[in-house]
Amino acid sequence: MKRWSNDLGIGVRIALGGGRNSWRRLVLIGVGVGLGVAVLLVGASASTVVTARQIRQDLSMVTAGEDPIPGVDPLYRVYRPEAYHGDHVMGSYVLAGGPGAPVPPGLERIPGDGEIVLSPALAELLASPEGEALRPRFPQRVVGTIGQDGLVGPNHLLYIAGDSSVPRFADTAYYRFGRYNGVQLDSLTSGRLLLVVLGLVVLLLPVLLFTVISTRLAGPERERRMAALRLLGAGPWQVRRVAAGDALVGAVIGLVLGTGIFLLAREFAERVELFEVRIFRSDLVPPVGSALLIAVLVPVLSVLTALVTMRSSTVDPLGVARQAEPPPRRLWWRLVPVVVGVVVLATKARLFTTTFGNQGVSSLLIGIALLLLGIPLLLPWTVERVVGRIRGGGPPSWQLAVRGLQMDSGSAARVVGGVAVVLAGGIAVQTVLLGIGTERPPSLMPAEMPDQVSIGLEGEAVVRADEFADRIRGLDGVVSVLSRRNFYIVRTEPPADAAPGRPARAEAAPVGVLVGTCDTLRGTARIDACRDGDAFFLDNPSDDRWIPDPGERVAMHRSTSSRPREGVEWTVPDLTAVVRPLVDTQEYDLLLVTPAAARDVDVDYQDGTLLVIVDPAVPGAAERARNVLGPLGWQATSWVYERNQPQSHDDYATFRRIMLVGALVTVLLAGASLLALALEQVRSRRRPLAVLAAGGVPHGTVLRSLLWRNTVPLLIAVVVAVVTGSGLGLLLLRARSSPLMLDFAGIGVLSAVAVVTVLLVTLCTLPAVRRATGVMGLRVE
Repeated sequence: MKRWSNDLGIGVRIALGGGRNSWRRLVLIGVGVGLGVAVLLVGASASTVVTARQIRQDLSMVTAGEDPIPGVDPLYRVYRPEAYHGDHVMGSYVLAGGPGAPVPPGLERIPGDGEIVLSPALAELLASPEGEALRPRFPQRVVGTIGQDGLVGPNHLLYIAGDSSVPRFADTAYYRFGRYNGVQLDSLTSGRLLLVVLGLVVLLLPVLLFTVISTRLAGPERERRMAALRLLGAGPWQVRRVAAGDALVGAVIGLVLGTGIFLLAREFAERVELFEVRIFRSDLVPPVGSALLIAVLVPVLSVLTALVTMRSSTVDPLGVARQAEPPPRRLWWRLVPVVVGVVVLATKARLFTTTFGNQGVSSLLIGIALLLLGIPLLLPWTVERVVGRIRGGGPPSWQLAVRGLQMDSGSAARVVGGVAVVLAGGIAVQTVLLGIGTERPPSLMPAEMPDQVSIGLEGEAVVRADEFADRIRGLDGVVSVLSRRNFYIVRTEPPADAAPGRPARAEAAPVGVLVGTCDTLRGTARIDACRDGDAFFLDNPSDDRWIPDPGERVAMHRSTSSRPREGVEWTVPDLTAVVRPLVDTQEYDLLLVTPAAARDVDVDYQDGTLLVIVDPAVPGAAERARNVLGPLGWQATSWVYERNQPQSHDDYATFRRIMLVGALVTVLLAGASLLALALEQVRSRRRPLAVLAAGGVPHGTVLRSLLWRNTVPLLIAVVVAVVTGSGLGLLLLRARSSPLMLDFAGIGVLSAVAVVTVLLVTLCTLPAVRRATGVMGLRVE
């Protein structure tokens, strides 16, 4: 043990005391390893971010209809979400039922009547010119700011307003906040969980590979120093221990630098928004176990890489014997990870699609990681075999490049190996996204639907529906306004003559009653003759709910999810006719009645709806119509439907964009690591390059030869990555029994990005090549 510590100490002193060249080498290694460590720390923090957001979201959730809690007063609450210019504005109106009512998370007290508490993001929006059209909907007095405990993220648009008119019903009474169940895998579909697991492996595995590659910077220089130690009498094993200490210094510097980069980036975390998602700085903390694993894994990999690298060369007192042509690489052991990965995915991954247990997820992680790890293992053998079959011909630059690859193809393969892993992973993700995306049902929204605002009314606002309809009709850009009312009925008991075999839910499901003028009812069904006092039954073949009989006494609901109140009943009127809907879809409304037929229905059991058709050519028409309802508070809810409005709930499209950003970040990291590695290789080959220039070879020929030397392995890597990524994606789709298809456009784009990245790195090394081919490159010490 003492011998190990002494030899490691010698390696550390050699690394730190080697002069300017040693410090330059340490800086290169530190930057390469540091970037990888920073990204690994961010990736390790993902679980903490998701868990923290989930905890805050669960702590803000409530359950309606709970039994009263002794000693706790109810908090009457009406949830009222908004939408403004594509952003979701969440919020609720509350009324404390007593001093013991629960306080929402993030608030110091429950706001009183006419008061409102805003999230910082919503307060900033309302104070900005962009929120000018939103201000009229919040006329209350602002009395505070919602704290972090009540927000999902920094950009959470949330409000909590006090209103004394909030109804005191059983289904609006809440006695506690919080329902934390943890982040459950069961809440994810197999498709979403598959994408999450695949995305984590695809983004983090290349980072780990680039971190390992960065530790191999300046390998020849390290070997020359080890040869000097052999000249002083050090044995082969002592040289390996000294080399381990030398490599350990670069890894530790990379760890420190990577931690600093992570902490610096963490300070700006709240300012970064990706696809409507921002995170709190305090959430971006890696778990202790993951941080310790990274702190141990990086130095261990660095030391192992240095030791494995030295096995390919013989370090003796007279120098390093590595110039001879290496023996042919063997294929069999390079195929082992690929074969094992394919077997695992083909046999065990189906467990993942049927259950969400740890066995299925672990099998998926292992299979994907092994298959992608096979790329950097297979690439050196493939490059060696391909360039070994190239014989003569071509311009001098081509011949120089081919001969250089035949002498040393491993370095070039390592340069593009990490990029190939990124490319293969991206292709696999795009393939899985394309296959899973075809499983989603098409949108049922008609393309010819006009731009409109749907306004829901409750409470006393239902009585004033016609008043607000007239006010909206006078606005610029409003084409028409339809007014209607709704309530819901349910049978108190299933009839004795119910159809045999008919599901019980069909007899107990609430049935909607639509109240409106004859013109309003004609917008829903094919009605010929109609006058006030008529009632119609909507015959919908796709609906299997019970059919109310004329004269039947039924219980009344305020909504499809509320419970009926005892003693509140309604008598079904005589039906004038049976009519067919305009569109054959399942509707809640089965009875269409005119106002005179629903004259005895209490307003507390009705919901009103205003359907406002707006002219898309008039900007701001929809927002002006919604602002008319500002004084109504919780009694009005409005949503805008526009033909050119993007669908914001396409989670697969969101994940596709997130993966694209992640892939781009990984490619940038790859480019930085490749640039550092390429510059180091140019420096280590400066003497052969200078000899070529001194022998009369034009600079242009030398530069083109280097370009060819990187392009040939790159093209081979692209082919290997496309085959591996496509195979991985198809294998995962097969495990889910999804349609097998390839995203050829995505494959082309990702391949082009990988090619451009390597070519740009090559171009960035040209100034260093010009300096290396100068006269000073011939100097030998």
